[in-house]
Amino acid sequence: MSMKRIAIVNQKGGVGKTTIAVNLSHALAKKGKKVLLIDGDGQGHSTKHLGHEAENTLYHVLVENLDPQNAIINSRKNLDIIPADRGVRAISMKIASEVGRDTLLKNAMKGIKGYDYVIIDCPPGIDALSFNLFLFADEALVPLSMDPLAAEGTAEMVGVTFKALKDRLNHDLKINGFIGVAVDKRTKRAQEVMAMLKKAFGKQVYKTSIRTNTRMRESPGSQQSIFEYDPKGNGAKDFDALAQEFLTRTQRGVPK
Repeated sequence: MSMKRIAIVNQKGGVGKTTIAVNLSHALAKKGKKVLLIDGDGQGHSTKHLGHEAENTLYHVLVENLDPQNAIINSRKNLDIIPADRGVRAISMKIASEVGRDTLLKNAMKGIKGYDYVIIDCPPGIDALSFNLFLFADEALVPLSMDPLAAEGTAEMVGVTFKALKDRLNHDLKINGFIGVAVDKRTKRAQEVMAMLKKAFGKQVYKTSIRTNTRMRESPGSQQSIFEYDPKGNGAKDFDALAQEFLTRTQRGVPK
């Protein structure tokens, strides 16, 4: 199987992109898949979550033409990361006048091989950095909160953005799926939002959702994935199930 590149996308902050990126990456690594996590967020949350500080980051790859191999850090067994820090926030401004600015990452990463999956933690908003990450990706995973208006608005905005990618840059970024996060299945609101999403997007909505979980919120402060912080809890069980469903989708295709 060729290397699959998956962007974790939501134009709103605080909806669980980093939680999905870090824990799905580690879940896949634990299943024997070789994974590269790219931290594209200017706050460096994925990098901090896994306990790293780095001299070389995504900024140096895109702005200073650093070979990505020299930015890669081994984080866990089967899991590497290209880290980020606050400097990543300046990427869009720095590359604004570059010829071919939207494909800088795609071109830089041509020599990177040996991974089954590249998981990309994308920043909120749309700018030159976002387009670089989108153009490098094959598919997108979209985490959605259980706020009905926010979930509906995000799903619509993702569709508009991906259409612009297709029309403007001839890049067909496919939706791998929508994932409900911080889901409390006991509440009427969560049940209504999940039902709305399934009605609108059918089998593009993952059967697995990530339940609301205090231990999950605590784990970044300990610089551990949920599999390290609470290996027998609901969070680890949810992400193990998500990884298995993800593997099925990426290997067989998104259910129709």
